[in-house]
Amino acid sequence: MSTTTGRRSAFTLIELLVVIAIIALLMALLLPAIQKVREAANKMLCASNLRQIAIAAHNYHNDYKRLPFGYLGPIPNETHNYASPSTPPWTFMSYSGDYPQYTGSLTVLLPYLEADNVFKQLILALDINKGGPEWDEPSINQAVTQTKIKTFLCPSDDLANASGLLGANAVYHTWNSAADGFVPDYGYYFPGQPGYIGDLFGRTNYMGVAGTGKGTHPVWARWTGIFADRSRITLGQLTVKDGTSNTVMYGESLGDDQFPRLYVNAWGDSATLTSFYGIGRGNISGNTTIGGSTYYNFGSRHAAGAQFSFGDASVRTIRFGNTCVLPASSAAAITAAGLTSDWGILQQLAGIGDGYNNDTSSILD
Repeated sequence: MSTTTGRRSAFTLIELLVVIAIIALLMALLLPAIQKVREAANKMLCASNLRQIAIAAHNYHNDYKRLPFGYLGPIPNETHNYASPSTPPWTFMSYSGDYPQYTGSLTVLLPYLEADNVFKQLILALDINKGGPEWDEPSINQAVTQTKIKTFLCPSDDLANASGLLGANAVYHTWNSAADGFVPDYGYYFPGQPGYIGDLFGRTNYMGVAGTGKGTHPVWARWTGIFADRSRITLGQLTVKDGTSNTVMYGESLGDDQFPRLYVNAWGDSATLTSFYGIGRGNISGNTTIGGSTYYNFGSRHAAGAQFSFGDASVRTIRFGNTCVLPASSAAAITAAGLTSDWGILQQLAGIGDGYNNDTSSILD
């Protein structure tokens, strides 16, 4: 006599629940690892962008025997970038013969970053010794500078997709003088409301380092950066002063990382930042917490710090640390101890000829 064994046609409910629980556990274990791998890859791409920008600056040097100017700001340097203190900084001003163009080094690096077709469409007055129309004049420049340049965007940020902005920063000017001290003069911005194009400009996560700007102040003038107003630094001069491997060129910035984000940086404008306000952490709601990323400081969404390219085209991370904390409110009160703080070390790395040789390992990877 033969017998037959019945076949099961489906899983039992308990078996199905066990399988789902195992899959959920595996996902919980693997997801953080996947996110870490993705961020590691994004950080590498970010470093590659910074390296390409630094190499482009070196190639510019090969052609013009100097690094690109920081930005074409006021003449003379120690002036405000708007007509009078009563003029709202976001008010557009009519052109005059010595008006600053306010375009920066990223613009002139376009031919060295496989974006020569974009550069050739721009109509710019690039004489380092003279003023001229601002970069957004004529209007064709407003259209061309809306171009998205992938090399200018950090993949760890969502800068390219940020919307609902109040506007794009249009002017950065950092300077110092014996009479006025340190002056981070941010000028005005292109509004992003309907009828304006401030939220359409091509954006950048990378800004030139102006240090504490060019000027004559006995303290702040120590830390003039490579990309100060109408700078004309050669690699030879940089080597003799602080050394190419000891001086930062370009660093990460988030523009403004409030929730929602309010401002972005446009690659067509002066595209430089002062080191004075340190390096801010991204993803801090409201930006009211000390150490948050704002439109006036360098910043990053990487976990440990922001990446910077150096004068030798190497790329390293400068940790957030306490770089946003000024050791004293008065310039005259900044002592040797203050210069060895995280803030002081950052200024040392930003300055092209400060002469300091303090240990940078506290913030530099």
